[in-house]
Amino acid sequence: MVVRRHFGDIIRRTHTGKEHFIVEKDGLALAALISITDYEELMRERQDRERRLKRFAQINKAFSDEAKRLCISEEDMMAELEKTKERVFQEQYGDDR
Repeated sequence: MVVRRHFGDIIRRTHTGKEHFIVEKDGLALAALISITDYEELMRERQDRERRLKRFAQINKAFSDEAKRLCISEEDMMAELEKTKERVFQEQYGDDR
């Protein structure tokens, strides 16, 4: 009921981006009120995360397929990758760790 009496004020405060509100019923959080700017940013971050996860899955599959093609275990391939990373790091930065 508090929201109904102060809805306009709550919307204005949310719109400025300075405040977020949690809508509860019987102590249970049901929804959040955030500015449209914050919502759009949240959606962009979510889409970016989904793209990164999809790309990671593609890379992981490519590694797995390559390991099978070379008849080596993924563990051996990962160990070789670590060696290669270390070698590249040493070439790039030397012994400064």
